[in-house]
Amino acid sequence: MALSIAASLTCVYAQSDKESTIRAINKYGFLQLNGQGAKAVKSIPAEKTPSEDESWENIWTNMQTSFSLPWEDFFKKEKPTDGLSGSLSVTYPLSDIASRQGSGSSSQGVPLSSAVVGASLSYVPIGYWFVNLSVMRYWYPERKQSWNPDFTYSFGYNDWHPYTFSFTYQNYGGNRFAPQAGEVVSRFWEGTFSLGWKFPSAKLIEYLCVVHPSGGIGHSLSANITPQYRDAASGETRFWKTDFTLSTKYTIYENFYFNFNINLYPIAGQQQPWDPDFTYGFGYFDWHPYSFSVQYNNFAGGRFPWNPTTLQSKGFFDAFLDGTISVSWSFVF
Repeated sequence: MALSIAASLTCVYAQSDKESTIRAINKYGFLQLNGQGAKAVKSIPAEKTPSEDESWENIWTNMQTSFSLPWEDFFKKEKPTDGLSGSLSVTYPLSDIASRQGSGSSSQGVPLSSAVVGASLSYVPIGYWFVNLSVMRYWYPERKQSWNPDFTYSFGYNDWHPYTFSFTYQNYGGNRFAPQAGEVVSRFWEGTFSLGWKFPSAKLIEYLCVVHPSGGIGHSLSANITPQYRDAASGETRFWKTDFTLSTKYTIYENFYFNFNINLYPIAGQQQPWDPDFTYGFGYFDWHPYSFSVQYNNFAGGRFPWNPTTLQSKGFFDAFLDGTISVSWSFVF
């Protein structure tokens, strides 16, 4: 898979540092595996234009900033809640795909089977290091499957600037507050470790596709490893599922976007029926505090025509109704 790295389109009018920062956050901040996007912050820091210069010197300079630990920022906090933010959400699945045969096994499977009310808390102690916890309440508890979680969690490092690395862990399996027979609170090793890298789109592509100066196209490439996973064919626990993800976010106008992710499973037999070839989403996402977002997301296991699945949804349009609609509101402390 060839990836073109080039400078992004230069706007024909002068932008302030603050405007440029907002555009860059819109362009890269959504490139996260969990689809939740950048977390709310209290203010937008005015900084120099995030450089997308394609020179190796600039790329290397940005790469070196990854995983930095600015401890001085931690000690400058005015109160313990600085860096703590959250969101409230309502998510509704458009179909019953999570209840269909082959859509899951044990603690792993298609994400949603019922409407869900959720709350999320995220803490950023220093730099771009974060911890996130989300809890959910199912509107129709009888539809909840063994792989539909009571809570999810993630942590790691994720910088939205171009040419920077990220390293995250996320667990969206069947975590339980009160596990029943055969369940556990959480299967940590069934979570996924991801190493990612962000980069800008080719200059020509942005020139042809970007329709407004506030828009842009950003990419991310990640390598993902799940230490333990359930094999649908045998029902046995297997190890070290590996896949690669290429993510693209196209910001159309300010907070309106479309994103598309392609997944590649290099080891034959590791991809499960609920593991997608591609996922996608679109909507209005505002990462500022005290703002609403409305989004459509599809993580239901869409497949390309040459890679059939046991699930009923096989292609882009066939799988559309297997997505979810969500409305969320963000806040800070």
